[in-house]
Amino acid sequence: ANDIKQWIDKNQIVGLVTLSKYSKKIVNKLDLSIPVIHASSNFIKPSKHYQVNLIVSPRVFNKFIPSLTPNVKKIHVVVHRNLKWAFDHINHPSLSYQFHEINNAKEMIISYKTILKSMNKNETILMGYEGFKVHRKMIKNLLLKAWKKKVPLYTQNVVYVKKGMLLGVFNDFNQYGQQIAKLLNKIFSGVKVKKTHLSNNYHLAFNRRTAKYLDANIDNDAYTIVFPNKK
Repeated sequence: ANDIKQWIDKNQIVGLVTLSKYSKKIVNKLDLSIPVIHASSNFIKPSKHYQVNLIVSPRVFNKFIPSLTPNVKKIHVVVHRNLKWAFDHINHPSLSYQFHEINNAKEMIISYKTILKSMNKNETILMGYEGFKVHRKMIKNLLLKAWKKKVPLYTQNVVYVKKGMLLGVFNDFNQYGQQIAKLLNKIFSGVKVKKTHLSNNYHLAFNRRTAKYLDANIDNDAYTIVFPNKK
């Protein structure tokens, strides 16, 4: 860590961006006076440095849920308590959110089991804000229950879309890098910015088989990835 600090001083580095958990850990040990942005990770803990989260802003889904599945009126979100801020001031005239706040993986499992028991076709689940990896057995149960009840599922994991969830978002890394660069420029120019940011850049993926089953209003041209690949 001391070697890195000496290198930064010697080369008169004016800003840093970390791209891994390891580099984040090293930089956090240093006493730096330059701006640091942590990227390429899902953060559930606050930091003394700036963070640009790989999690896509949930406001993105407000654009698609009403048009794809207009019967949906309630969105269930299992969200880590330290990520609840991502939903501050989120609202939509035709949608309501029900948050299931968790602090550990056990609470996450209990929350999803509770939702599965009572949800109906006028509800959906928005996944990706748990702060923990959802076990594949739970994903399988979610897909089976949702299919039987004709409930659409939305996610931030393209693999889940391939398995049968209706729609997913995933990062456009080129735009993500530009978002980080723009944030650095604001910091350098003296603009006051908040510490933690969500990604505003994304691609879309959908499952055509699920869309047909749910009678979802899908426009194929709007999506980067479509599953299954062949009709």
